[in-house]
Amino acid sequence: MSDRLTKGQLYSRLRCLIVDDNKTVRGGLKQILLALGVKRDSIFEAQNLSGALKTIEVDKALDIVFCDISLGDGLGMQAFKAAREMGEQSPSFIFISSDVSNEHLKEFIHLGVRDVLLKPLSTHAVESSMNRQLPKILSRMKFP
Repeated sequence: MSDRLTKGQLYSRLRCLIVDDNKTVRGGLKQILLALGVKRDSIFEAQNLSGALKTIEVDKALDIVFCDISLGDGLGMQAFKAAREMGEQSPSFIFISSDVSNEHLKEFIHLGVRDVLLKPLSTHAVESSMNRQLPKILSRMKFP
């Protein structure tokens, strides 16, 4: 972590996208992110794959995408693959799911996915997962 920023200061600079077709899950994760110090106006939501793809395409400054594996109009892996096409500027992905099949696990490993969180989400699990993403996020951030 940067010597110039505390973890709280870093979290306050993050831009996060929550992708889940369940409004309650999105709301709960948003509350966790707010409690960790992410600013309200830096948390974006999408309820399906098409909304996620639009946000990822438009907002090139996203740092983390929390994405459900199974969405109403597709799979979260499609959003992950689209974001990876951005190269080094792609946001970090943290997948969330109530059930992770062996098929999904094999695909995650093949694609290099680093984090999958099981629902229901806890503050500790979300924070731990975010902390594992910090090296990549810090490498993308510009400091004054």
